Amino acid sequence: AKLVYSAHLIGMDFKDGQGTMWYDRVGQRYRLTFDVGVDTFKQGDWQRQDQLFMNVSGGRSHFTAGVDASSVCMPFKMPYFDMFGWLPHAVKNGSKTVGAKHCDIWEHTGFEPFFMGKSNVTQRACIGADGVPLEFTKQMTGGAKVQGYQEFHISDAVVGDPGEAAFTESKACNEYPAPPCDADTGVASLRLYRIFGPPEPDVLENRNTGDALGDLSFVCTQGSGAAYRSKLITMWSVDVRKDYGQYSLCNYNGTDNVCQGAPAMLKLVGRRGSQLQGHAERGGQCTPNADIGSQYSFPAPGQCPPGVAPSASHGCSWGNARALRTVEAKCVLEERGLLEACGGELGHAPFLESKRIFEA
Repeated sequence: AKLVYSAHLIGMDFKDGQGTMWYDRVGQRYRLTFDVGVDTFKQGDWQRQDQLFMNVSGGRSHFTAGVDASSVCMPFKMPYFDMFGWLPHAVKNGSKTVGAKHCDIWEHTGFEPFFMGKSNVTQRACIGADGVPLEFTKQMTGGAKVQGYQEFHISDAVVGDPGEAAFTESKACNEYPAPPCDADTGVASLRLYRIFGPPEPDVLENRNTGDALGDLSFVCTQGSGAAYRSKLITMWSVDVRKDYGQYSLCNYNGTDNVCQGAPAMLKLVGRRGSQLQGHAERGGQCTPNADIGSQYSFPAPGQCPPGVAPSASHGCSWGNARALRTVEAKCVLEERGLLEACGGELGHAPFLESKRIFEA
């Protein structure tokens, strides 16, 4: 079917996505592929997203961002959740006309798993006389990291077997993980920033960070929430090998922080362009990302013992991490006027005035 997609997720707007949807209820798999507008860093910019969900080995999802050389695959193991599996439990709540077609509105609210945790989701679909959804919306609330909405407009549906090619892994996922950057054997000393909140310890192990512009991509899109105002910001100095690996998402799993990824990539410091935006090769893994900033992952298997310098011969990729300064986030966000500066620079990267305030 043809798909038009819009969303507000992780503080970012995704507008007027155009693409295709494949749905196989019996085979327990579905795929959404579209080019969507994203104005966070640059007006008129866009991103290709390819989302593949399968009930294989307990559930697996593949998210690919970018096109050709810029594409990056992020696979996740999570329980399979049929995007329309909630309909047998839904309640009818009126009807409407979409285009020239009449459809009945069905609603349901419940918890749904996401790769960053669970969220309370209100789902609403308008189902045509032929049983095909014409509109579908998801409103996510209550999750620590999963909040926002998604809108799907579906048309020109064709019933039948699309063939296995419709559910074939993307090239980036077939070649996952991306290899390390070309062997620059040197070591860099990075100055990075991380937002955290007690009782979480102020450490880098199994955490994600960013340089000033990289962390600003979080702050400028999500910092207006009360949860961010109550947090702390630490500036770090850390020594790293420069043969960066693919960026790993590091999140709290209910017991501890863990970084997701193949064992080989978890021995390296990961890097990406902020929020996987821009169009750099491999999502910014091996490029400076001077316009949008870089974000880094620090998996525990790559950490050097105390007093050991990062090197391939030592079998570690990062160490000598030092917390240089910690301040209250609300001081930077409100008292120094960072949120106001962000509002004037969104869509016009690099955020130089915001960076000046953030680093002061």
